[in-house]
Amino acid sequence: MRWVAGLLLAAAPALAGGFWNKKPFPGWSRQQVIELLTRSPWAESETVLFDFREAGPQRPVTWKDLGVPGNGQGPTITGGSPVGGIGAPKTKDKIEAQINVRWSSALPVRQATALTKFGREGLEEPGAKELLEDRPKFYVLEISGVPAAVAYSGIPVMQADLYRDLRLVTGRGRAIRPESVYITPKGATLNIAIRFRKHPPITLKDKTLEIRIQYDLLKIKRKWKLREMVYRGKLEL
Repeated sequence: MRWVAGLLLAAAPALAGGFWNKKPFPGWSRQQVIELLTRSPWAESETVLFDFREAGPQRPVTWKDLGVPGNGQGPTITGGSPVGGIGAPKTKDKIEAQINVRWSSALPVRQATALTKFGREGLEEPGAKELLEDRPKFYVLEISGVPAAVAYSGIPVMQADLYRDLRLVTGRGRAIRPESVYITPKGATLNIAIRFRKHPPITLKDKTLEIRIQYDLLKIKRKWKLREMVYRGKLEL
């Protein structure tokens, strides 16, 4: 399946009784870890075509637009250039991007991430223990792989607009506003982390969750069935 013009409509296929509820962690294979992080009730990864001929302003994206350190805009960013060390990106008319949407606060996702970063033999390392033992204070939805050129108005503007407009809606009609939205440059792409409060908690009685994101060419409509997100007898988000 391909998302055209950055639009995701379908929810991930139901994978009831997936390996994660049958095969104990950390005995998952590399392929199973990839599946959990890219095609599971908690995560989906697909190729998206962004057509920048349909975007707002028709001009190159600059360092100032991205809000990098030293220009007086946005948060401090550490660790290299937000556009891959090549200066202002030369935006093509069309860009294919691998977009991943995942609940990074969910325990099985944190476990799969720990295996990816540290391997089975490294799960006793402090970083792995922190990832596995930490009880996140927020539900965290992460979107990675978004082309940096989408933030042509600047990262602070994009953060503010998403924070203002985003709502996570339960099957019972409760609209949950984000606690915060953080956008971090990573090479030529952006990672978006959206945090939602856990109180009052989301429960299986809510049945579904739905989110709609629309920021110029970035359009995502995603719906989750909560009964498919049960792990070890507990709803994980």
